[in-house]
Amino acid sequence: MVLLLGGETAEMPDVYTKGVYDLAGFAVGAVERGRELPLKDKIQAGDIVLGLASTGAHSNGYSLIRRVVEKMDLKYTDPCPFGSALRSGRVKAFAHITGGGLTENIPRVLNKNLAVEIDAKKWPIPPVFGWIAGAGGVNEIEMLRTFNCGLGAVMIVSPSEQANVLRMLTEDNVSIDESQVKVRDFAEVLSPLMKPHTNLVNGLVSKKRVGVLISGSGTNLQALIDHVQNPNVGSMAEIALVISNKPGVEGLRRAENAGIPTLVISHKDYLTREAFDTIMTQALEKANVQLVCLAGFMRIVSAEFVRHWRGRIINIHPALLPSFKGDKAHELALAAGVRVTGCTVHFVEVS
Repeated sequence: MVLLLGGETAEMPDVYTKGVYDLAGFAVGAVERGRELPLKDKIQAGDIVLGLASTGAHSNGYSLIRRVVEKMDLKYTDPCPFGSALRSGRVKAFAHITGGGLTENIPRVLNKNLAVEIDAKKWPIPPVFGWIAGAGGVNEIEMLRTFNCGLGAVMIVSPSEQANVLRMLTEDNVSIDESQVKVRDFAEVLSPLMKPHTNLVNGLVSKKRVGVLISGSGTNLQALIDHVQNPNVGSMAEIALVISNKPGVEGLRRAENAGIPTLVISHKDYLTREAFDTIMTQALEKANVQLVCLAGFMRIVSAEFVRHWRGRIINIHPALLPSFKGDKAHELALAAGVRVTGCTVHFVEVS
């Protein structure tokens, strides 16, 4: 018979096969009667949240980490030293940030009418978490509810005891924030740590170079710019060139403001559609473009152009095809009284 007095069991699917289990060890803690934490009824608005820095992933999230590393053989250490502050009677609550991360562990020491807000800019996030998020494509919510993200534990103390408790703690292992669990600025702080690893996502080692063709205001282009330049997205595309068949349009200004090379090739300068498209192909290939995106490009491209870029040319249409075609798609959708609309992104083929 196996008696589980408390705690949890871990499946560890990458370590133990089905039907196999192991008792690896246990730990017992002791506390004097009357000194048990948390003191939920004493926690109040305005109390201070003290964060004890972690050195890495500690003991949780390794199934996810193993999926990220796969063929890599990485090892982590997880010491979590802290002094005698817990025995001082000055601490109202102590939350060990284990499985469930920051967003699921801290609420366990709070009454329902309270919450905390912590600022990710106030503590150093170990590089391992940037690697997990970047190489593994793990989103912010999943990171915060799986890993400690740099805080091995948090204490809650009254403002009047903040200085006393800090003196009891090793300076290198403490971060401070004031309270309402919302984690502010986490994505902003994590993104520089992710950048060196985002190229590993989906096995890609370099970003796709995209050429965007426009004719006007460039609202679709702006959406593409916002996506590829957002450090929190980790886009695997970069806009290498924007070509407009009309000079002076707003889309060109949008590209220039984003530091993207632009080129104007007027279709009026060529006798045939094919001649115009040939010049565009030459410009795109000179920029080493791998994918062509028609973003409000008000020209019908030639069959030769489509065949040359087959499987590498996509179009953005501002309505759901095939219902509303043409350059007045929004008006047609409204006139039809449809209740659901959207846009269509599709590969371009010779019709």
